Amino acid sequence: MSYGKSEIFKVKVELGEENMIFTLHGIDGDVYDDYKVCRPICKLVPKSKGCVAKLTIEYERVNGDMPISNKSMDCHAFASS
Repeated sequence: MSYGKSEIFKVKVELGEENMIFTLHGIDGDVYDDYKVCRPICKLVPKSKGCVAKLTIEYERVNGDMPISNKSMDCHAFASS
């Protein structure tokens, strides 16, 4: 991932309509330069006015000894806001 540069993340979307969850199964893209697995999961929780979205990102780094980069954390924080 690079700042100021568009990147590609190709996904297959899985919808769980009954439990209000959608999962993005990564297929290809720039994210796989740093990660073996990147799977965002969003669960919608109904509230009295609208819903709250709970985001979980399952991931596995290509090199487990490598620290998580700031740009990766910035991307995850942006996706969850």
